Amino acid sequence: MLLEWNLTLPDSTVNQPWRSNEALSQVLLQGHRVLFGSSTHWSLDSGNGAWLNLADPLNPGTDSRVHPPYVDHCARYKNRRHINSYNPLSGEPDAQRYLILGGKVHISGEMTDAVTLDGMLWPRAAAAAEVLWRGPGAHVSEDTARMLAELSERLVLRGIMTSMVQME
Repeated sequence: MLLEWNLTLPDSTVNQPWRSNEALSQVLLQGHRVLFGSSTHWSLDSGNGAWLNLADPLNPGTDSRVHPPYVDHCARYKNRRHINSYNPLSGEPDAQRYLILGGKVHISGEMTDAVTLDGMLWPRAAAAAEVLWRGPGAHVSEDTARMLAELSERLVLRGIMTSMVQME
C-alpha cells in the first residue's frame, strides 16, 4: 500500500513489502524500516490455486482478473528448499540494511482453516526460521533436511500434523 498509494508515513513506521524484493528495495530507498518476506519465496498458502473470484457464469459480461492457466502470485507451491533459498539481502545496498528488522512468512485466511493450518505451516515456517538463524544468503547445509525432519517428528508427537520433509 505504501508504494501503490504513495503514502507519507513517519520514519518510525515498520513496513512489510510482501510482493517482491523490488518492492522491498523501493521501501528501503524511502528510508522506512521493514520486515522482509517476499511472496515469491515465503508465501505458505501458494500452490493451492487462485483465490480471486472467477467470472460468474450466470451473469454474462462478468470477468475474472485471472485467465487460464490461472497463474497468479499464489500459483507456485513453495517447498522448504525454495523457502531456504530466499536471500532478502541480495541486491540491497549495505547503506540500507540497518533498516531491515527481520522477516516473516505469509499465510492468508482465504485458503487456510483449522484443518489445513498445521500442515501448511510446518515444517516450511521452520525452513524460513533457518534463513533467519543462519543469516540470509548463508549456505544451507545438508543437515537442514535432517533437522527439519526431526522437528517435524517432535511436532507430530505433540499432536501437530506437519507435512513431510523427506522419506525416512
